[in-house]
Amino acid sequence: MVSNKVNEPVFPGWFFLLFEWFTLDKASHFCIQILNSLLTHQLFATLIEKLFVSLSNKTTAMLRLLVVAFALMLLSCGSKEQKFDTATYESAKENIQQKESKHPEQFLSVTSSDRKNLIGKQVITGVVHNRATVVTYKDVELKIKFLGKDNTVLKEGDEMIKDFLSPGSSKNFKFRYSSPKGTEDIKVTIVGAEVEGN
Repeated sequence: MVSNKVNEPVFPGWFFLLFEWFTLDKASHFCIQILNSLLTHQLFATLIEKLFVSLSNKTTAMLRLLVVAFALMLLSCGSKEQKFDTATYESAKENIQQKESKHPEQFLSVTSSDRKNLIGKQVITGVVHNRATVVTYKDVELKIKFLGKDNTVLKEGDEMIKDFLSPGSSKNFKFRYSSPKGTEDIKVTIVGAEVEGN
């Protein structure tokens, strides 16, 4: 019976002790776990066996292995922990808030669909979504356009969603209109909105 099992190289215990000594001050426990799992992975073990263990000169093989391990340690765990800068965060938050307050139409999106009901009225349903990260909007103004051939405007309507839209939230809407003759399409767009607190 032939076995398909690939012989995994056995790393000496001093290698892991040396590895821990090199990484003690520079790497977190998480980085050590990642590198340890990388070293014990079958593909990596086969690569180590072909590149290092099969060399006739064991001193050269171990020297190569230490250089590769040291390079892996520097690449994966060399970054220092950065402290959170509250002043920079607050400044960035204020800049975002100013932009979101000045241009609500850039941070509000609308999707809509329409259908005719049993009495012939056009029922327009949809969702307004606030994509802003800081600002809460209220009184969202919508423009409803009934378009004919060649996108000519046959009729317009203005609607307002008198509700608050906090960052990341959505609000459903539903309006009924009598559509003019020759209507090919209905477009709903956002005209503007108020910022909460103004």
